[in-house]
Amino acid sequence: MRIHQVLATLGYGDAIGHEVLGIQRVLRAAGHESEIFVETADSRLEPLTLDYRELVDHSHPDNLLIHHFSLGSKASRTAYALPDRMALVYHNITPIWRSATRSSTARTSRRSASGAPPCCRSCPTSRISIASRSGSWRATSTTRGRTSSSSAG
Repeated sequence: MRIHQVLATLGYGDAIGHEVLGIQRVLRAAGHESEIFVETADSRLEPLTLDYRELVDHSHPDNLLIHHFSLGSKASRTAYALPDRMALVYHNITPIWRSATRSSTARTSRRSASGAPPCCRSCPTSRISIASRSGSWRATSTTRGRTSSSSAG
């Protein structure tokens, strides 16, 4: 099975880049064909990628395309237009809570019972959606340890 990944930018040393490279390593070790298609890449990682426009030539309805979405891009629009089955990995922007600038009392009073700062209580820690071009879809999201699913056919 061919399982490719597409994303706007493959950065060196960032969390999304590490995840993409790790997924490719695991997929290839399991015997799957797996390429990474990007609009841009850090010069140190360019040899590991293909231009997102080449995705059209690699596209097939039997493929699975893992789309890492963090911001809108030409790569995202191209991926969405293809007949490949798609798994969407949504990389949310996580706010930074700067505890160093607040007193211990302020930090304690602003945290929830779970210990999360107030800005993070409503942030999803992970959202993954599985989409099919056959007209049905299933979405699963995990927020603060709770999982919910929805589907349509």
